Amino acid sequence: MTRRPVSLALVLALMVAALGAAAGLGVDAGNAQAGEDVDLVCEDGVTVAWQTQLIGGDLYVTGVTVSQINKVGCNGHTLTVVLTGSTGSDIASGSTTIDSTSETVDTSPDVKASDVYDVHLLVKK
Repeated sequence: MTRRPVSLALVLALMVAALGAAAGLGVDAGNAQAGEDVDLVCEDGVTVAWQTQLIGGDLYVTGVTVSQINKVGCNGHTLTVVLTGSTGSDIASGSTTIDSTSETVDTSPDVKASDVYDVHLLVKK
């Protein structure tokens, strides 16, 4: 009977640790751009928030919300989000069209929060 509360406490501790690890990832808000359009500036120091879901006792990242987007400069452009693992390889991605200062991008496949080491953002005309 005491085994269940210990198991529940362990699951909750693991969830908090995984979410904390994913929440600690930073986004470099530099103006890295490529191509001919030197005036394309779509961020005002964007922020990233994780969309998560508990699946089978593990916390998974199901999407990413990017906020503080410069809508005036990037309305109608495509925002792509790529999540990478510990080796730097892509483990999930998704895209959406920018029509607001905050966009939620569903990523696929859903990946364990503890497996996400970095997030990359790309805006294309």
